[in-house]
Amino acid sequence: HPEASVAPDDLRGGTGQALPRGATVSLNADRWRASRLLGAEVFNSENRSLGKVEDLVFTREGGLAVIVGVGGFLGMGQRLVSLPYDRLQYSERWVLPGATEEALKEMPEFRFDAEEAPAAPG
Repeated sequence: HPEASVAPDDLRGGTGQALPRGATVSLNADRWRASRLLGAEVFNSENRSLGKVEDLVFTREGGLAVIVGVGGFLGMGQRLVSLPYDRLQYSERWVLPGATEEALKEMPEFRFDAEEAPAAPG
């Protein structure tokens, strides 16, 4: 494989504009660090806990899926479900509007498939 290179002019900020040399990008209300989401409890509109965020997965289409563990007790018997990140809202806590634990338990179970994962760089 030839080494891929990225010119500084190819690097873009959230606005799509080229960043000047030495520029920094700060987080705003539309951007979140993954560490703030991993392990976070997710609630519904009625303030009932639905589960915890177990992982984040980039989709082939370029989207972001949130993997939530629902059901079970202390991690035993829980099942993983995949939700589009844009369905979550944040207002002092992560909320999945209109969701119920029962509805999430009815969703197809998410499983990691090592064969579909792209090879690690390097």
